Amino acid sequence: MKHYFVDTNVILDMLADREGFADAASAIFDAAGRNEIRLSICALSYSTIYYILRRFIGREKALQSLRELSKCVSILPVNQTVIQMALNSNFPDYEDAIQYYCARQDSTIDGIITRNLKDFKLSEIPVLSPQKV
Repeated sequence: MKHYFVDTNVILDMLADREGFADAASAIFDAAGRNEIRLSICALSYSTIYYILRRFIGREKALQSLRELSKCVSILPVNQTVIQMALNSNFPDYEDAIQYYCARQDSTIDGIITRNLKDFKLSEIPVLSPQKV
């Protein structure tokens, strides 16, 4: 079974039902629900997702969305090593560097799913758009 790390933007596409992006993101999580693939996300994504969703759907609905999300993903920690590697990396976007080094902690990750392909050019892990999964 393939194991993918999902970038925050893809999760937000699904949870916020972003037009033009929600269908591909939802298909990934549907596949995980059918146990066809495994998904992991960065612990940092939870606070980012909450912050953004809360503004649009309110606190309780945002928290409920995060509870549901936690049922279908593994959550990878952000620790000192991840932060130091991200700080010292050549990634153009610091948040994406954290996502990348968080994914690298787990040697079973087969790919990173993101809509932001250009910011993961330095990745040693294959990077896929949501439509390619």
